[in-house]
Amino acid sequence: MRKFGLLHRKRIWIVFLLVIVLIILLWLFLPVSRDVRRRSIVWVECRSCYFLASPGIDTLYFNYYDTSDSSFLGMALDACSLEEITRASGFWYQPFWWLNDGRLFTSGNIVPNDSLLKVFKKSPMAFMERQLEQCRKQVLRIQHEENEYQYYMRTHSVQDEGYTLVAQHYSKLKLYHDTLIRLSNKLEMYKRLSSSALQLQRMSHYQVRSVSEKGLDSSFVECSLLKHDVAYNVALLQTVDGTLPGGASVVTGRPFDVLRMFFNYRPNRSAELVGFNRPADFALADSVEPDFIPGKLMINGKNTTQSFPVLSGIDGAPIFLSNGHLWGILADGKCVHYSYLNKLW
Repeated sequence: MRKFGLLHRKRIWIVFLLVIVLIILLWLFLPVSRDVRRRSIVWVECRSCYFLASPGIDTLYFNYYDTSDSSFLGMALDACSLEEITRASGFWYQPFWWLNDGRLFTSGNIVPNDSLLKVFKKSPMAFMERQLEQCRKQVLRIQHEENEYQYYMRTHSVQDEGYTLVAQHYSKLKLYHDTLIRLSNKLEMYKRLSSSALQLQRMSHYQVRSVSEKGLDSSFVECSLLKHDVAYNVALLQTVDGTLPGGASVVTGRPFDVLRMFFNYRPNRSAELVGFNRPADFALADSVEPDFIPGKLMINGKNTTQSFPVLSGIDGAPIFLSNGHLWGILADGKCVHYSYLNKLW
């Protein structure tokens, strides 16, 4: 009886292991459904600008740096008025050995370039002197334009349509002049500080809109940047609370590549790009559906090219093979396999 009991337990374990192996094999081969692919897509936005800060002085914001004359562009005392917005597609992802904790991949083009910070650190005081000089030149130019408008209004007593138009332009110019004076005074205060007391930083605010049953959600989910891989220009983001939004789905890179020895993988594969194939310069309306774009992958070792007809907003979208398996991501025009995404995890 004891021997029979041992054999019975062995059979149970063998059956259990066979069931596990069968489940794994089924999971490897079962395709990702169209609805799961659709609800894994996100629309990513990054709002960013530079700012100068020092204790006791109001922060000065600007959104661009002109290397031709070493000057700030778009200076303001309010960040919202000049934030630079970059947009791209992306998707919720998890490796096959991990549970998703609110992470997603997108194109590295969403990450702002911080090259100006290196320029500032080399010589902050000389840097500030150039900004102040450029601002003063701009003030003088605006003053000259103001004088011309004032002369016109003094010499034209008839307040016709042309006079009204000039008066409106003059009012806007005067407001801009007053703003420049305040900015110039602010730069003067910064210039008097020691280099250790002055900080130049880049403020980057990442947020995503996920896809649910009714299409693209109207609400944004706050995210933070975990990694930016420069080699393949891929960015890994994570939601601030580490959770997946309701209605969203996750796609997984399944290790079907290990089965190459049993199957003949063709170098030219039918594939599908899923994302928002729209210009990245414009925001998307609520309830917009992701686009499913058919194309071809030309696989040649580590060099893979694609033939998808795309617009800028599709950058960062996932690539699926015709059998429904995730192949990788389209980042800055390059096809990056999911195995590389696993390394970035």
